[in-house]
Amino acid sequence: MSRSVTTGLAHLETTIGSIRYWDKGRDDARPRLLFLQGLLTGPNAWDGVVATLGERHRCITVDWPFGAHSEPMRSGANLSPPRLARLVMEVLDALALSTAVLIGNDSGGVVAQLVLAESSSYGQGRTASSQRHSASGWRTHSHRAC
Repeated sequence: MSRSVTTGLAHLETTIGSIRYWDKGRDDARPRLLFLQGLLTGPNAWDGVVATLGERHRCITVDWPFGAHSEPMRSGANLSPPRLARLVMEVLDALALSTAVLIGNDSGGVVAQLVLAESSSYGQGRTASSQRHSASGWRTHSHRAC
């Protein structure tokens, strides 16, 4: 029998500062999904997607230091795209998620590509998504690349 995980808000201490993350969904689900939003966007951008996918997958959203993060990083922290990719790898290691699928939107997709370019041992694949707004609301379109 599978068990549902809803960690809610949790903190993780990294080499460049403390970050917040949310862990929701089935703890036995594979693959696990790690979401990377675009610059100047918070992790709540994934709420609708996680609400749907969390029924079948374990979903982890992170308050990445992409400009809309709620906690400051350490003074002088390097937030260049290659360093952010290393941060993602650090989070994957800390949460034992080395085989997660990385789902990136906008510049979060770029960071996901940098992670996989740095080390193919991270992630089972990558999915890029785009969001469009219409009169009926936001719609997310996914494009899988493995």
